[in-house]
Parts: sequence; structure tokens; C-alpha cells
Amino acid sequence: MIGWGRQDRVTLPSQAKRATELVPEATLLWFDRCGHFRHRDQPKKTAQLIFG
Repeated sequence: MIGWGRQDRVTLPSQAKRATELVPEATLLWFDRCGHFRHRDQPKKTAQLIFG
């Protein structure tokens, strides 16, 4: 699983394509209204994805 914030200014959203090329078996999950720190910007969604 690769989680990416659409407003990430550290690793730009345009770099997500490269990440999925490097790990082709991973699923890319977008976080709306979220920057680089998904666990801070959207803690409930992040926890739900990690723990189910």
C-alpha cells in the first residue's frame, strides 16, 4: 500500500506514478485535503487503512 496526499509539498503527487512503478504490486491510495503527513492530517483514515 502506498498512501499519497494530494497536497503533499515534500514528495509531489506527480511522483506517485514513479512510486507505483518501483513497487508494482502496491496499491496507490490518494488522501484528499492531505499533505505529506497523512497520520497528522487524516489520522482516522490512516488508522483505518493500516488496521482495517
